[in-house]
Amino acid sequence: MKENYIDIIKDIENKLELKESIIVAIDGRCGSGKSTLGQMLQKYFDCNLFHMDDFFVPFDLRTKERLDIPGENVHHERFKKEILDKILSGEDILYKKYNCMDNSFSDDINIKYKKINIIEGSYSLNHNLIDYYDYKIFLTIDKKEQLNRILKRNGKDSLNNFIEKWIPLEEKYFDYFNIECICDYVIDTSL
Repeated sequence: MKENYIDIIKDIENKLELKESIIVAIDGRCGSGKSTLGQMLQKYFDCNLFHMDDFFVPFDLRTKERLDIPGENVHHERFKKEILDKILSGEDILYKKYNCMDNSFSDDINIKYKKINIIEGSYSLNHNLIDYYDYKIFLTIDKKEQLNRILKRNGKDSLNNFIEKWIPLEEKYFDYFNIECICDYVIDTSL
């Protein structure tokens, strides 16, 4: 698995020689290590790291029509406007994190423009966002290892919620948009 990460770093460096800035998306199954990879790349490159978990759809926008479409549980419209448009225009970023537990937004967060920006999280390769990325990574994981990691990370009470709700929603999105096949790298982190 380390070889894959070295290849990713080399590819990002190569892409940066061709472009002034790049945007990298890390999508994949819950518990597969998206946040860990994002943090590792952030440290290595001293780049910005954004989390799709901060862009779930607020309660007032959760219509049946919207949620019937796989991957539409992220607020891609706000993400594009507040993050991607600013990156593409070379501007500093001002945004708010959304907290789905209490349907609230954080205070303003100011992020300085950087040449490399990492977007990590499930649904980061939403069909409305995919064309903005220069580099796409998909992390997968063995089902048994996935459940072990979720149990360890989130506890026993949350595990059933992942099994009954979040994992099936992710799988539907991955299958519907064939996410693994549109990525530059697919890495199995259960090894």
